[in-house]
Amino acid sequence: MKKIPNFFVIGAPKCGTTALTEYLRQHPRVFISNPKEPRFWCSDLKNNPRAERWLVTTDNVNGYLKLFRTATADHLAVGEGTTLNLYSAAAVPRILEFNPQARFIVMVRNPVEMFHSWHSYLVRQFHEDVTCPEKAWSLQADRQQGRHIPQNCDIPEKLQYRKIIALGEQLERLLQTVPGERVRVVVYDDFAADPGTEYARTLDFLEVPHDGRTDFPRVNEAFTYRFPWLAKRLLSPPRPVLHAFRWLQTHLPAPMAVRLRHKTLSAMRTGAGKPRLPETLRNLIAREMRDDVVRLGELLNRDLAHWTRGADVSVSPVSAPFTDRQPS
Repeated sequence: MKKIPNFFVIGAPKCGTTALTEYLRQHPRVFISNPKEPRFWCSDLKNNPRAERWLVTTDNVNGYLKLFRTATADHLAVGEGTTLNLYSAAAVPRILEFNPQARFIVMVRNPVEMFHSWHSYLVRQFHEDVTCPEKAWSLQADRQQGRHIPQNCDIPEKLQYRKIIALGEQLERLLQTVPGERVRVVVYDDFAADPGTEYARTLDFLEVPHDGRTDFPRVNEAFTYRFPWLAKRLLSPPRPVLHAFRWLQTHLPAPMAVRLRHKTLSAMRTGAGKPRLPETLRNLIAREMRDDVVRLGELLNRDLAHWTRGADVSVSPVSAPFTDRQPS
């Protein structure tokens, strides 16, 4: 009997989703797609036709289901982790049409820190060519009109930082569509402080027995590339190379092709922290996001006001074990 995905880690980006999905991937009763983010359901996020990227997305369900063809009867939970699905207005309704009983996992974070990590990530991936975070934030209106879009940015909506980090608005939309018992929300601060407890609660939510896991190593730490020019070519290759790779994908199992590129990029990574955001920008984002954080706190029945008090209170002092760890 073929397995179809029954749970979706739908966001948000830079909130610990990679760590959670990697922990789940190693559970013998859980299956996670490879790639983690097939981006099939968020059809309203338009691709930039100028961007040549490795990721080949399918436009039909049969192609999407091939990502799960090796799932077996032993896998009680089958899922994927496209983090733009929460931001997308189309993704969740499409998923529910596909599987009305689908469960959703959402991870949320202090919006100031989320912007900082998201902008840094886009710069590393060559989706963002404005390395100054203040300037990148100020360009959102122009970019909404299609101006100043980097050629290598595959989805221009990624550069709409304020919308991306408005998690209260996105979660409210989700809960208007999906019953609360089929939604699990994980707060980044809690996951950073005690990943074991949040992992166990996630397994309970998925109705999967605990595998006894006690080790939760760091995943997806901030990094730079030793050879940026080569990394850029691998991430945004010349058209002939891209076409050759896509030809290989039709003759090799897709996970094998993805792993080959991933291993090459991983070998070039070197650790790097992020410089602290200027206090003026931190305070600006905190002010602009305050109402959205209040909305998120009300949805979670939790006081999150400390997230938007400006530069005096930024990120949880707990050292995150999995993503974008700040230098001490």
